[in-house]
Amino acid sequence: MQNTPFQQGRTAYDRRTITVNTGTVFTVSAYCRQITILDVSGGTLSISIDNETPMVVTGGIQIAAEEGRVFNTVTFTATGSAATVTFAFSSGLLTDNRFNVAGNLNVQNVTGGALRTTSGSSVSNATAISVTTTNTALVAANSVRRRLWLQSVDTNTVDVWVQGGATATTANGIQLKPGQTMILESGGQMSAITASGTANVRIMTELD
Repeated sequence: MQNTPFQQGRTAYDRRTITVNTGTVFTVSAYCRQITILDVSGGTLSISIDNETPMVVTGGIQIAAEEGRVFNTVTFTATGSAATVTFAFSSGLLTDNRFNVAGNLNVQNVTGGALRTTSGSSVSNATAISVTTTNTALVAANSVRRRLWLQSVDTNTVDVWVQGGATATTANGIQLKPGQTMILESGGQMSAITASGTANVRIMTELD
């Protein structure tokens, strides 16, 4: 797969869909500042960025590089069975809600409430939460939450593992290194944990 170009002053963007078989390693040259996992189906998918510790990912995860860093390679592996993943690389913050429609658009069976076509009505101030080796609740489930930002501040000396639901583990959580930010379009409950020590996590939400 060819490198995705990083172009200063432009929003370079590349979207791909691949299938990763069990027992194989699929490495992509990225050269980007953000990686977005749009959809995962099949087996359990793990990614490693620049040969760092692999992390299990699901659809809707966005991983942004800390200031001054560019991601160079992303390695995909699958366990259990083959996994198909749709992902995107970009040089800046992007969401993948762009589409073109010719003719009429009929929307049916919208799950979880009304179809939303505008931005949220309010964005909260950032809240600081101390995450330790004991499972820590980050946010409760909220049906009107549109977007959630989670940042491991760059002064942290330990990594943080974030997971949906009431319990986070280092085995199955998404790993955030100091300075990294995760952006979720989800109203679900989120928890976090560290393998050792204490980490400061900043949280900001956008509500309808």
